[in-house]
Amino acid sequence: MSGNPESSGVDESLTKLEEALDAYESEIKTNAVVADNEIEDVLGLVSRRELRTKNAMELGEMSFALEQYSAYVQRASNRQTAIINWCEARLNYLLAELTPKTAAPSYNERKALATRQDSAAKRLYQLKRRAQSRYDTVAYLPSRFHGMAESLKSLQDTKRMYERQNNG
Repeated sequence: MSGNPESSGVDESLTKLEEALDAYESEIKTNAVVADNEIEDVLGLVSRRELRTKNAMELGEMSFALEQYSAYVQRASNRQTAIINWCEARLNYLLAELTPKTAAPSYNERKALATRQDSAAKRLYQLKRRAQSRYDTVAYLPSRFHGMAESLKSLQDTKRMYERQNNG
């Protein structure tokens, strides 16, 4: 972060946005969705042999843990989307004033030049890129975790049926 007052103002505004997001998540209780410490054990299962040793109850618990973790990762992903949208809106506002003053053949070139020349716009662009990278890293994971949870539920049902046939 530069010591420039404009870019530090961006950081202060981002902090306020994050506080507002925290308050909203608290209000609607999504902040209660947390990563279970045991999720590493579930994600760390590496063989079918390990799955075979689990009983139906354990498989159900693992499925629930994966669904819960899916919601946690989705929440983190949504936060990055909110930051991206906030940065984009702030950038557009700033660049609406700066772009007409910049000489370049196309709007995209004027926008890029204006962003490079203004410290607040540059900081917004950096924050947007960071949030986009974070989002891109996790965007597909909630659906993958959900799929894994569904597989565990299916295996749980199969084990229950097998247990009923052999014990009943």
